[in-house]
Amino acid sequence: MKQALLTIDDAPSAFFKDKLNYLTRNNLQAIIFIKGASADANGIEGLIEAVKRGHILGNHTYYHK
Repeated sequence: MKQALLTIDDAPSAFFKDKLNYLTRNNLQAIIFIKGASADANGIEGLIEAVKRGHILGNHTYYHK
């Protein structure tokens, strides 16, 4: 069986809840890489919801160019 891993970068964004809902509707799981500056700007509530929905979180740095 072939397998692919879906990753999302620089989360959470302003549209993060929409992304989570899309993943849920399509029965998809993702590895979500958090950018610290994005978490500061957009809050961590969406990240908590992502974990509750079974997604994996990873650290992507605080910021990058």
